[in-house]
Formats: sequence, structure tokens, C-alpha cells
Amino acid sequence: MEIELKLELDPADSDTLRGHPVIKELGNGKQKQDELTAIYFDTPQFTLRQHGAGLRVRKMRGRWIQTLKAGGSVQGGLHQHDEWETPVDGAVPALAQIASMVDAGSPLSALLRQPSLANALQPIFQVKVHRTTWNLRDGDSFVELVLDEGSVQHEDRKVPVSEIELELKEGEPGCLYAIAMKLLDGIPLRLSNVSKAQRGYALCRQEERAPVKAAPVTFPPSPTIEDGLQAIVLNCLAQIQANEAAVMDSGNPESLHQMRVGLRRLRSALKLFGTAAPCPVHLQEELRWLGEALGEARDWDVLSSSTLARARGTGDASFPALNAAMDEVVRGKRNQAGAALRSPRYARLMISIFAWVIGKQWRDTPGQANVEQLEAPLKAFAEKALKQGHKRIVKRGRNIRHATPEELHRLRIAAKRNRYAVEFFAPLQRQKRLRTYLDALSAMQDELGWRNDVSVGDRLLRYLETEKPAAAASAAYARGFLAASVSDNERKLRKTWKHFRGADRPRLR
Repeated sequence: MEIELKLELDPADSDTLRGHPVIKELGNGKQKQDELTAIYFDTPQFTLRQHGAGLRVRKMRGRWIQTLKAGGSVQGGLHQHDEWETPVDGAVPALAQIASMVDAGSPLSALLRQPSLANALQPIFQVKVHRTTWNLRDGDSFVELVLDEGSVQHEDRKVPVSEIELELKEGEPGCLYAIAMKLLDGIPLRLSNVSKAQRGYALCRQEERAPVKAAPVTFPPSPTIEDGLQAIVLNCLAQIQANEAAVMDSGNPESLHQMRVGLRRLRSALKLFGTAAPCPVHLQEELRWLGEALGEARDWDVLSSSTLARARGTGDASFPALNAAMDEVVRGKRNQAGAALRSPRYARLMISIFAWVIGKQWRDTPGQANVEQLEAPLKAFAEKALKQGHKRIVKRGRNIRHATPEELHRLRIAAKRNRYAVEFFAPLQRQKRLRTYLDALSAMQDELGWRNDVSVGDRLLRYLETEKPAAAASAAYARGFLAASVSDNERKLRKTWKHFRGADRPRLR
């Protein structure tokens, strides 16, 4: 099993890396330089890719080596894969040779032994890099630090490569994050879940970055509370990371939305497990900073694309001025969100929180984590949390007809957190009731969310009234329209509340 942490860096910072104190402190004073050419093979239908495998033939120091990677996982820049290598005579793979190394009873072995696969293999892209390698010793850990500079090319299309790989040779994976944190002192870095092979396949398919919603949470058999904490937090972080590139590069509003959802899910999860393993205060503060950086851009997106949709087309002639003013602000806020994600502060946050959860660092702080509770079954913990979450909603919504805006806001927060909890623990619940309950909860949350969008929108429109004189009249008109729409929302809100109260809370299996 190959375990490595990937980090991206600006090509202009490569010389800074070469002189970094970490290399001087942990290295042996030696480095290796290599020119690598790797040719990746697959069928025209990308059969290997579809089965989660990658096959390359790489030339290094005059020798050709074929490598097959498959299985494993990628979380927080930490790539873990099964890997098989064997020498070959030239720039063409010997599939039978590498197939003999794979477990004969596995589906991958059966695939590799199909004659049709070998006959259909062809070069699909190539990677050329200049590689610099250092060996680092940090206590009981032995790590290979690799700097790759070059490109991935398919036909006439090419993308640059500038990345660091920290490959674990001896020790625990947590040491990779510790070294990454030290490298951050002096070099802006970013965790990378994208391998060179993934870059190549993206070139072949000319794939665009699409918004990524949360994937279902999965637990190991008979999970403990600690298992649940790790699985859920890593699931939330995966959603955040999957959307960050699109937010940085283009400010894609839906990717921004999904990244913010991932962050909200993460903060809810940390609160949910807070009694068993409190999240360090400095991480909570940094997550709050990230929420503010994303939230401001998202608030303007919602106002522009959703909230005002109900007011547009009502005949007000000055709406084009409002649209132009909002578009200007939206572009600025998206750029600010992208800048936050490119900052060393964000990189440090992500490395720190992945180190905390993957390394189970809550166990390293005496008096912080309740170890006995962490080792208890997740099922009982989940049942209690879901029961309390449901009761909290019922309590906060019992006077919904006469509730104040502040009370409705508290109800919305309770509904949102409980929905996340229900989705987190979905694998443990009876599925028959689950969908009905979630649908009712989501419908009520949508109506409460609309009221919140109006409240936020009113604040933003007040800003436009003051700061954008050309849009002042239409901003005032929109504020009045939205205020009136809240009254129209009352009946629908009570209807969704009644529907929710009639839905049975799902039970655990």
C-alpha cells in the first residue's frame, strides 16, 4: 500500500523549497535529480479508469518500469493505493506480467487477464517531469519528499504540474501532515486530491469542474462513536475539497454553494460530537473565518439569482440598474472568496483539521476527549442525538403561528442541524420512514430558509441603496416587494410545519 500526501505549489516557489529549513533539518544533505517520462495506457472507452485502476510505463534512468495502481482512497491530500511494479523491455506494458502479481481471486485480476483488454490498450496521455527527491527522517518516521515540475499532455493539450509528494516509508501517516505544516512556513501550499493520472484523464475528456454534492456517509461494521466522528468529518471535508478548485478558478456559484454546505455540515458534525471529542478552539475559529469568507459571496449570489427572482419582471423600469450594481458586487465577493481559498491561512486550516481527524489528535490532549465514550457503540449515540434533535425542533416550533423572527431563526437552525444529523446517520436507520421524514423536514427548512434569505437580502439591498445611487430606487422597490412576500409565506410555513409534525421520526435498525 502506497501512502503519500500531495501538495500543490507555485512553480516560482520551487527554489524556496530547495532551501527550506525542513530539508536541512530532517534531510541527510543529499538529493536526487531525475527526468521522468510516463506514458499512461487505457482502452478508448477508459476501461481501466472505470474500474478504478491506472496503468503507466515510465522511463527512469534508462530503464522502463510499468506500474499499476488501484483501489485505496484519497482524503485530505492523503493518497492510499495498492501498487504493483515490474520492469518491462520498452514503452509498452506487459499486461500478463503485472496481472500475475495481482490477487488471482480479485475482480481486478479477472479484468487484467482478459485478452480483449490487452489488445485494446493504447497510449492516452503522457507525463514529463523533472523530479527532485530528498529523504527525511523525523523521529521514528522516514519520509521521501519529492518535487515534480513538468506537464501532463494529451495530443495538443497540456497542463502544468508543480507538486510535492510526501511518501511515507516508515511511521504513521500523521507525520506527513506535521512535515507539511513545517513546509508551510515560507511556502504557500495547497492540499491536492488530484493525481497526475486524474489530470491526464480530465484532459482526454475535456472535463469541466462540476459542483459536487455530499456523498452518502459510510461506516465500518459495528462502528464506535470515534469511527462515526472520523467518517462523518472526512465526508464533510471531502465535499469542501471537491468544490474548492472551481471556486478558486471561476467562482462557480453552485460550487460555492456546495462548498459552503460542506462547511456547514462539518461545523454541525463537530458540534454533534463535541462532548466526546471537542474540536480545538483555534480550528473552530478558523472554520468560522472560512464560513464568513464563503458566506458573504454566497449571500450575494442568493440575492441575485434566487431571492430577487420573485420580484423581477414586475414592471419596475430601474431594475437593470439594480442588476448591474449587484453583478459588480457579486464578482468582487466571488473574487474575495477565491482569494481566501488561495491563501496560506486556508491551506494551514485544511492541513490542521485533516491532521486532527486522521491522526485522532483528540486522544493526544489529556482531559479533552472522553476516550471511554469514543469507544462506545455509535448506534446508541446516534439514537440519542436524533431523538434530541427532533424534540428541539418540536419545542421551538410549537408556537409557530405567533413566533417572532428570532424564534423562527432558532427553529431554522434546529431544523438544519437535525437534517444533517439524520443524513449523517442514514446508514443506521430504517429506510422506510427516513425518506418521508427527510422530505417533510426539508420542505419546512426551505420555507424557513426563504424567510432568512429575505432578511439577508434586505440587509444587502440597504447597502445598495446607500452605496450605489443609480440602483437606490429599484433597491427600495425590491425591499418592499420582499417584505410583502413574507406575509404571503405565513400560510405555506404553517402547512409545512403541520406536514412535518405528521411525519414519524425514523428509528434505528
